[in-house]
Amino acid sequence: MNTELTALEREELRMVVLGYLAPRNPGAFTAAQIAPILRRRRAVDFPFADQDVLGALSFLSDKRWAVSVSSDFGVSESFRVTADGILEAERRGLC
Repeated sequence: MNTELTALEREELRMVVLGYLAPRNPGAFTAAQIAPILRRRRAVDFPFADQDVLGALSFLSDKRWAVSVSSDFGVSESFRVTADGILEAERRGLC
């Protein structure tokens, strides 16, 4: 399955991921946890890979709308929304 996303699809996926994280602010999630949930909900109308969600999370982290939380065992990388991310999601009507 070719999941090369266009710029608009990447932008939409970033917003959907932020909208997913914002109401769950105490929790931290990996891309592998978020991706199947977004697929089941049909949150976007295009196919995407777990790596695309990881890219969206990295973008959100760069904007300081999410923060990376490393596992105590040092293997998995989860992301949690920040206060700035919650404000951005509210401004955009995502939560």
